[in-house]
Order: sequence, then C-alpha cells, then structure tokens
Amino acid sequence: MAILGKIDRQVLTVTAEVQADANGDPRQVKILGGDITDPTDDNYIEPGDVLELNEVPSVVYAITDGETLQLRRDAVLGAGQPAARRTPPKEVADYVDAPGDTFVGNLLLLSLAEAQDPGSRARGLTGPGWWHYKTYVDAGGNTRHKAECIASFAISGGTAGVVGDDTLLDDATTLEETVAGQVDSIITLVQPIDAAGTEGDVGTVDFTVSGTTSTGGGVLFFQWQRKASGGRWVNISGETTDTLSLSEAVLTVSANNGDQYRVKVTDDAGAPEVVSDAATLTVNS
Repeated sequence: MAILGKIDRQVLTVTAEVQADANGDPRQVKILGGDITDPTDDNYIEPGDVLELNEVPSVVYAITDGETLQLRRDAVLGAGQPAARRTPPKEVADYVDAPGDTFVGNLLLLSLAEAQDPGSRARGLTGPGWWHYKTYVDAGGNTRHKAECIASFAISGGTAGVVGDDTLLDDATTLEETVAGQVDSIITLVQPIDAAGTEGDVGTVDFTVSGTTSTGGGVLFFQWQRKASGGRWVNISGETTDTLSLSEAVLTVSANNGDQYRVKVTDDAGAPEVVSDAATLTVNS
C-alpha cells in the first residue's frame, strides 16, 4: 500500500461477489476474472486498501488467494457488484471503518490542480489531500457543504506529492468527479421569468432555464424549488429538468398567487452550484 495513497478511485474491470465467510459474516469477496495478487493486473488489491462495492467503502483485511479477499466489516451479499479500489493512508482507512462509526458522505483524494479548481474551493475543498465531504440542504433550501481534511499533503516545487485520480477516471464520469472539478467549469444561467395563469383554465404555466450552459462541457443537473408566501424554499419532487411546468387546472388564487420558483443547477464537471433568481407566479381569477 502506498504511504500517502496515490489511487483515488480505480474501477475494477470485473465485478465482485460478496459471500459469507467461515464465521457466517458477509465479509468474503470474490473478484472473478483477474488476479488480485498480481501488481500488473488491473484488478490488483492489497491489504489495507479501501474496496468500494456499489460505492460503499470498506477496508480490505486480508488477501486469501488470487481471487478472494476478506473485508474488515460486513457488506451486502450478492454477485455482480461493481467494485473500485482506493489506496488512502492507514489513518484514513481507519477513519472509514472506525468501530461503531457510520461513514456518510464521499471520500475524496484531491491533487493540487483539483484543489485549485473553483468548483472544489466553492465546496470547501481547499488543499491537496484526502477529504471527507458531504452536503445537506438547510431549512431555506440552500445547499450547504461540509468538508474535513483527513490527511493533507505537502507541496514541493508547486506540485502536489500525489497523483489525484487514476488516469482511467479523467473522463469526469464518476461520482468523485462531480465533486472535485477537473476543469475550470462555470455554469452560465439564463434566468427564469415571471409567469401568469388563470384559475381553472386548461393548459400549463412554464418556468424555463433552457439556455443554461457549462463551459466545462459537463452534463447539467437541475432541481426546482418553490416558496409559498411567507414560507421557505423547498425542493419540488421530480422536477429535475430545465423546464418546470405547472398545470393551470390545479392552480388557485388563494393557494398559488404570488408563489415563487427558482432552480439550483450543477454539472458533472465540478462547477460551483448556481441558484437562479426567483420567478413569481401570478394566478388570475
């Protein structure tokens, strides 16, 4: 295992099967199709590595043979599970599998370039190293970020002492890439405009941000929110496209006139989240 941990997340080329071990615990894993003891194999794994099964991390306790390993804690039984290898320092691996602790969030390894990206810094990821990162939505509907540096790396000659992502992951398609930006990605937002409808009429009222783009070439993600008069911003379930359509038939002056709508936009290239201006709905009787 690397001293500093050089692999952020290397997806294995084959799937894994979690089985019960000799004690009946779901901690034995079969990696079929490769030799996990061969350092030249794409599926090579060492004791102390973090193995992600369906994006749930656990530390590898021991290697039994060329296709079998033992985890340090229980996993979900079943075959065909996507797996990825990570090599954090021992202290970070212990953090993931701390007894009695439940790991919630993302485990990230940032290179210097990633840490300097605006998308990373907007999330509180400010330096190269291993980070524990998670988000939550506050009572006002705003996305909040929590970032804790577990193990930082010294900078020598302006270069981070580790490689950030495995080269297989530079296509910005993994979960990690949506957090730590690989490019200077900036979202340009076309603001939604106010709209009006008539109570009881058949038809729709639309709010749209269809002209929104990402300079990093990332795929955009949308979450529309609503704020009733005197209320707070709350997510609208299922409204995750660039257009929000409201059926006029269910609108009433008393319940909907003056409601405000906005959208939160992110992308999969690590751009900082952008929140639109509020657009107001007027319902005429």
